[in-house]
Amino acid sequence: MLTRLRKDRADLFIRSIEQAKKVGQHKEAIERLAIFDREGYDKLASPLLATQAKDLAVDYEKATANIEAAKKYLTDFPKLTPGMKAKVWNQAAEFILEELNHDTIERLDEFLLSAKQHERQRKEKAELTQSTEQVLASAVAGWLQGRTPRFPMCRPRSSC
Repeated sequence: MLTRLRKDRADLFIRSIEQAKKVGQHKEAIERLAIFDREGYDKLASPLLATQAKDLAVDYEKATANIEAAKKYLTDFPKLTPGMKAKVWNQAAEFILEELNHDTIERLDEFLLSAKQHERQRKEKAELTQSTEQVLASAVAGWLQGRTPRFPMCRPRSSC
């Protein structure tokens, strides 16, 4: 019975992590994932829930890395724009940075891809495929429009 109780407790703990994520308590979810690892709940929980917890941990690691990268690019890139435009781009970047978190980082997916490529091309002194302003514009567009689905929704009886 004690083994069953430990298994049930581990399963409930994982469900509490999922619930924290759903309601936007990301710091709490990340802290609980650390406890999950430290306490070895993956050995106690049901295989499905243990896998879900590991997937959540990977998702949070990726989102956290993306947030840090976005902060770096949004801080550095406005300085690379010419003259008075730097002030405008800096204001736009500051606006985005104020609201950037685990719930909003997906809006900047396209920007992050462009920014990584742009930074690599600059370091290698290669021909730029996009100007710094174009890369920053993708951040603003992504921020305002939100994440766009990869496959557009088609209406019934229409050609896509």
